[in-house]
Amino acid sequence: MNKKGIRKSIIVSLIVVISIIFVVFIYFLNSQASLGDMLLCKFKYKGEYWSSNIIRGCFKKFSDAGKLCINGNECEARSCTIERYTKPNTQGKYQGVCPNGTLGALDEKYFPFCGEATIEDGKIIEDQRFCVY
Repeated sequence: MNKKGIRKSIIVSLIVVISIIFVVFIYFLNSQASLGDMLLCKFKYKGEYWSSNIIRGCFKKFSDAGKLCINGNECEARSCTIERYTKPNTQGKYQGVCPNGTLGALDEKYFPFCGEATIEDGKIIEDQRFCVY
């Protein structure tokens, strides 16, 4: 290969690398999130970082989603939830499930979504079952 061919391939490689760096930079600039938050979400919490004009945060997925519970300490989310129309058992206690995941700040505790309530010892402690958007 002659000097012209080597020089041409180096220039093409540099253009490709600079283009990739530019695209990655624009992506992170438009995401409204710090690179640190995105990496923390991905690797520490095993989640996906969400960002929009209204809300941004880490959607953390919980490995025990759907497991039956009556206390938050039985779940990875430290929260046991019931749905809007869940009825208590004959002793007046609720049986819930561990939540699927949560969208919030990286260090936030689980907060029930609209249509859910949080229970401890089978009793409702945080009620969002009948909230209005």
